Amino acid sequence: MALGVSLHDQAVASAGTRALIALDSAVPPLLTRDELRNRAGITGRYLTDLVEREVLIEIPPFWTTPDRAKAWVATVTATISSTPSGVTTSGLRKALGLSRRYTLALLEWCDSQGITVRNDNLRRLI
Repeated sequence: MALGVSLHDQAVASAGTRALIALDSAVPPLLTRDELRNRAGITGRYLTDLVEREVLIEIPPFWTTPDRAKAWVATVTATISSTPSGVTTSGLRKALGLSRRYTLALLEWCDSQGITVRNDNLRRLI
């Protein structure tokens, strides 16, 4: 054991490495709790630790990296900024290059984070 590093910290670091490898091989890099468990052996206990350490971010029901989430948010904000009246889910799906399943999860998360708001069938920036 490295000096000053607990076994738990080492296990969390190892879990983080396995999670990042699993996400790197996923297309798109969004995985559910079950997929992280099956692909990387990550359990709920480690998910909590990895979110607290900002290795992963939850976009329910998926997990991804904070950098990937920031890139998607940048695409969402740029796309909506270019159309002040708002953008449909379909328009954002095309801009993001994601399926509807992943786009809806991301947009609902953006709404919950106060980045966007849904009015009828359009999303606008807050």
